[in-house]
Amino acid sequence: MNVIIGAGISGLTIGYLLHKKNEDYIIFEREEPGGWCRTYEINKFRFDAGGHFFHSMDESIESLIGDIGVDMHRVERRAFVYWNKSLISYPIQSNIAQFNFNERFFASFSYIFRSRKTPENLKEFFMTKTGRFLCDRFLYGYNKKMWGKNPEKLPPYFLGRYFPETSLFAPRKQTGYNPVFFYPSQGIGEVIKGFLKKGVRIKKGNLEKVGEGKVRVGGRWIRYRNLYLTIPLPEIIKISPFLKEFREYPFDYVGMKILLLGVKGKLINNAHWIYFAQDNLPFTRVGSFTNISKEMSPGGYSSIWIEVPVRNKIPEDRSIIDAIKSTGLLRGKVLFTRSLHFPYAYPIRDDVTDMVVKEIEGILKRRGIYLSGRFARWEYNTMSDSIKRGMELV
Repeated sequence: MNVIIGAGISGLTIGYLLHKKNEDYIIFEREEPGGWCRTYEINKFRFDAGGHFFHSMDESIESLIGDIGVDMHRVERRAFVYWNKSLISYPIQSNIAQFNFNERFFASFSYIFRSRKTPENLKEFFMTKTGRFLCDRFLYGYNKKMWGKNPEKLPPYFLGRYFPETSLFAPRKQTGYNPVFFYPSQGIGEVIKGFLKKGVRIKKGNLEKVGEGKVRVGGRWIRYRNLYLTIPLPEIIKISPFLKEFREYPFDYVGMKILLLGVKGKLINNAHWIYFAQDNLPFTRVGSFTNISKEMSPGGYSSIWIEVPVRNKIPEDRSIIDAIKSTGLLRGKVLFTRSLHFPYAYPIRDDVTDMVVKEIEGILKRRGIYLSGRFARWEYNTMSDSIKRGMELV
């Protein structure tokens, strides 16, 4: 028996591919299917659990999405950075032509005379890529707010492919890893529905213990030939006797509060999303599902999401709404809100954690246990990556 724990996009991919091969499998999920890829329908408004999009669609993923009957639309990104009470096209390091004269001068000057030494941390990485001006004015503050720690404490390779290259003297709005993305017209949850319509089987159940060749779910033991785990790695370690030595390891991560707003009005500039680095604003990103797909809300209304990183205290809804209103970017009346909280949102990795995760994967693999998805593998990845990992395992 193939046992899969977690019915997010990675677990469902594994289940679907096993289903197609007519292999025995069972998926256990303690909540509703979808994980971060759910779409919520509230008062004729549709919301995803934050901004989650397909940033790449190679042939294998396109084929799988087509197999489950989901129609993806290609969307050209309209993203901005909130800068001096105005909006600059994202990525900011490719659009300094939109700055005022003094800002263009200082950004250009600091880029030309930027540090050329090999960076030892994320701040130094920014300094070598963009110069001091953009580092100090946006990149440092945004990443400190996003990750809950000073960029000096993060490795230089931390952002990897997610950091857009700088092109100060050849401005390009559409740069970065997601200049275009793919999205179903009625929300990312259409992908989850697609798997379920194809007959992928899910049972309600909470993983309680991982043993040698068997797992306990919902009070009963089930034998497995292969076990696929997609739940957060720290939770796996707590209930796996053969991983006891890692229980004290300080896995670092950021939680996320997602505040959903039903609004009579819209987010300005028809923006898909806007990034914020300011200390006095609790959120890092605000976006409009309606500006991405008109089917996400009734006409004249908008489905808005606000992302608030959480390390300790969770901000109140009222303070978040007051903060976005203070920017003048949200035009209209807030009709209702819904708050979501995800304790695990973004795993934080460094050299030591990389080695720990690799060692854990080796221990588990020898027992027929495989990790898949962002949280089980403890990596910052995309939905496309999670699907590809599921394909590789099956």
